[in-house]
Amino acid sequence: MMFVRLFLSGIVFLVSSYTLAETNVSVFAGYRYGGEFEVVTTGERLKVDEGESFGISFSFPYTKNTKMELVFSHQESRLLNDNAPADVLIDLDIDYLHYGGIYTWPDDNIETYIAGSIGGTYYQPSGGYNDKLRPSISFGLGSNIYLTKNLGLKLEARGYSTFLNGGGAMFCGDNGCRIIAVSSTIWQTELQAGLTFRF
Repeated sequence: MMFVRLFLSGIVFLVSSYTLAETNVSVFAGYRYGGEFEVVTTGERLKVDEGESFGISFSFPYTKNTKMELVFSHQESRLLNDNAPADVLIDLDIDYLHYGGIYTWPDDNIETYIAGSIGGTYYQPSGGYNDKLRPSISFGLGSNIYLTKNLGLKLEARGYSTFLNGGGAMFCGDNGCRIIAVSSTIWQTELQAGLTFRF
């Protein structure tokens, strides 16, 4: 998959650019919600079904209180008719691959931080529709609570904003484009909990 190749390339780039001292590797499970589209032909509003997500992030020191970060997050979701939630129209996987930075406030064994990143959102719909890659940004707030010198508990809330072509067409196939966004921006929020390994 293209996003996986990009993610691995990003890891190689960061590893070659920064020292491995104090490298953080975090694995997390999350819960993601938000996102809405509209069917062109009927005007129906389709909501991205909220549900579980999972991902991994790598961070490397940059200055005393800042780090560079690479984040990948995946959700297997569905598009639901807002007026008939049991009506699943399209299965939809949503991936985020982002590069960004972290500003930290370390305090004993607790490292509080804010995060910002830029990258891409990769939509993978079912039903014969083509995949869609769009630019996106994210902002997050979290903490690493270190239980030992090298192991911590990661807690984070992150918001993603994906930019479309002014409410442009989405999910096109041989029979044309079925869906268009209600607005030019799609928002999702993700709550994360996981483990951070510090080397």
